[in-house]
Amino acid sequence: MSNFSILLVGACTITGFHTAPTAALPILIKRAFRNNSAVDLSITSNTSCVHNQDLRAMYAVLEAELELKQYDIVILQFFNMNLLKIANETDAGKWDKRLFKYLRSIVKRAPEEFGKKLYTRFSGRFIESDYKGKLCKCVELVHRHNQNSYVLLMTPIAPTSKKTWFASQVFYQHYQLMYEIANYYSIDVVDFYTPLLSFSPCEVYQEDGTHLTDKGQKIVGEAIVGKLAEIIN
Repeated sequence: MSNFSILLVGACTITGFHTAPTAALPILIKRAFRNNSAVDLSITSNTSCVHNQDLRAMYAVLEAELELKQYDIVILQFFNMNLLKIANETDAGKWDKRLFKYLRSIVKRAPEEFGKKLYTRFSGRFIESDYKGKLCKCVELVHRHNQNSYVLLMTPIAPTSKKTWFASQVFYQHYQLMYEIANYYSIDVVDFYTPLLSFSPCEVYQEDGTHLTDKGQKIVGEAIVGKLAEIIN
């Protein structure tokens, strides 16, 4: 029998926010492999950085877990940051941060196309600099603790609610960034966005447009299980 230790670090998609307990990713993964007598999975999940949705908190949580144990597979869920979060994570000056805070407030009230242009223009500047660097540091941290660890990056969940349309501008840049980093480090990405597109938003997203329903969680779980099966087999 082959033993595999798996670490999941992230937020609401891992826990299954406001869904049935059985919709949490660790449960979905264990159930998928329970009839495979050749594989024994040990799964640890840490979502303690969910309320501090920034990469400094995620890095600290990841480092703490890796110091305790060596994992065969590490699955990372990065947050679909909004503009203010990205600005706060960078070394931008106080005036820049005030500008972005102001932009975020007016973007919500501005005509949609105008708001999207503003959002894309200013958020891109941060995604391509400090934010990208912090994502890379998380991947490098895993490999520094165990060069043989298999790293999987989870794509962010696309916001669908009209109340959060402004966040979609960051999402597309964030989504592409996952693949850029994966290609650079020769690691894999688990794509959630594409399979979720096959269903209507009301089926797979909760009313807030940012969290998944039980069905959405199941679809995401199947995507991860498929990728894990490739690795384990």
